[in-house]
Amino acid sequence: MKNYFTNMDVVWYFVGDWEKAREFYEKKLGLKSALIDNDGGWAEYGEKDKTRLAIHLWRKKGSFKPGEGGTAAFAVDNLEAAVKDLKTRGVKCSNITYDEPVKITDIFDPWENKIQLIEIVAS
Repeated sequence: MKNYFTNMDVVWYFVGDWEKAREFYEKKLGLKSALIDNDGGWAEYGEKDKTRLAIHLWRKKGSFKPGEGGTAAFAVDNLEAAVKDLKTRGVKCSNITYDEPVKITDIFDPWENKIQLIEIVAS
């Protein structure tokens, strides 16, 4: 069986207030930022090429529900091939989306826990 996962990339949480979240993670916890995208509402903390903690600003319709858990994101080299193969194994996969600079899909375990697969797209 082919293993498409190259490494655990990030574990991330939705946050409801961007400034308050950054203050908490950067000032109160003292985490060093690896990437900050204020426009995209995305920040990563930790070292490049290692598993990082990330936060993502909630922008979906409906109310923000804090504390519902994080999302593990595995990096893969070829997202399309991984999804095609996983579907043949009976794994539920969402449609692939492109959110520069990554292609993303969600896969689900039998209890509907979400795991993301991401492919970094060279820009």
